[in-house]
Amino acid sequence: PEPGFTRKEVRWAVCCTEDGRFLGVAELGDVTQKGNRGQSFYNCPDLSQPELIKGGQIRSHFLVESAEVVALLGKDPPDQKVAKKHEYFIRLLRQAASAMPVLARVADMLSSESSRQEIAAALQAQKARPTDKVTFRVGTEYPLESDPWHDWWRQFRGTLRSAEPTAQTSARAGRRRAKDKALRHMVCFITGEPVEPTPTHPKIEGLADVGGRPSGDVLVGFDKGAFRSYGLEQSANAAMSEQAAADY
Repeated sequence: PEPGFTRKEVRWAVCCTEDGRFLGVAELGDVTQKGNRGQSFYNCPDLSQPELIKGGQIRSHFLVESAEVVALLGKDPPDQKVAKKHEYFIRLLRQAASAMPVLARVADMLSSESSRQEIAAALQAQKARPTDKVTFRVGTEYPLESDPWHDWWRQFRGTLRSAEPTAQTSARAGRRRAKDKALRHMVCFITGEPVEPTPTHPKIEGLADVGGRPSGDVLVGFDKGAFRSYGLEQSANAAMSEQAAADY
């Protein structure tokens, strides 16, 4: 898998016309199966937890999110954090419209309070849960399965990784600057190439049935002082590029 992309199981599709008119909600996957988990999509945009909270800003995922975030399904009025994620989700759609214009129409639909309420009502009528994953079907196509937004997404993630620290984190960032500069020249444990090590590695999912955590399990991690050496933090103790970590 390429960093920034992953497989996700999506339970619901919000269907609309190419001009952004809401048509209804469709259940994905095997609808006859008890406990239907939805349809698997293999190139979903994905942010790690550190990327979601970088700089103290509340962010959401792109193109696939929970029903709670996409349509504010659940509490009324919504939790302030959820409302901010909803706004950020729409903002990402508008930004990505530079690469895939139809996403602007999806953003317009979600920005309309009447359409948003229709979507929430349709999800509720089908007994969708706030945590169920939702994406979009525009006409007969899923933007999630299209390629035009991929380069935009890669560039967007690059801006997150290189973003300047906010005022809240600038003091701490200043103390780390010299160390961070040194970390840009480490040797990758996997490839032997000089890299700037990714601070955390992706979690391995799908092990809950054999004792793993539902949120995923860490194979390479250094969460205690006894596991660290030479003042290095997190996964700098086993330096790997983001791509190498995704590969293993």
